Amino acid sequence: MKPLPPSPTYVPDTKSGGSGTTDPGQITWSGVDLKWLLKTAYDVRLHQISGPAWLGSERYMIVAKVPEGATKEQVNLMWQNLLKNRFGVIVHHESRVFQEAEEMTLAKGASKLKDRSPRFCSPDDAWDGFKDRP
Repeated sequence: MKPLPPSPTYVPDTKSGGSGTTDPGQITWSGVDLKWLLKTAYDVRLHQISGPAWLGSERYMIVAKVPEGATKEQVNLMWQNLLKNRFGVIVHHESRVFQEAEEMTLAKGASKLKDRSPRFCSPDDAWDGFKDRP
């Protein structure tokens, strides 16, 4: 694992190797930032990760040996250990209560839309995706 030099242009990360590839015993991940590595290791969404801005800006190249046949969960645990041992990452889980949004109402005479009851259909035609709707 080594930090990559700063680049004036965005360089997307590339990941190769691992289970199901021609190189199942090694994963090479170039240009990955720590926010993306946290997302992968803990199987969360990017908006669920908070921390300093550099989590999403400093990029690294990681070459990791992986036991052949390792599952996704086992590889994620390996990423978690790498984050803990090499970066000193300490994970804190918390629930957040979001402020309620205010209700919006339309001004008098502003909308010409009409309420419509939902159309019921059978499970067979619940999603046809390509048929024209009446």
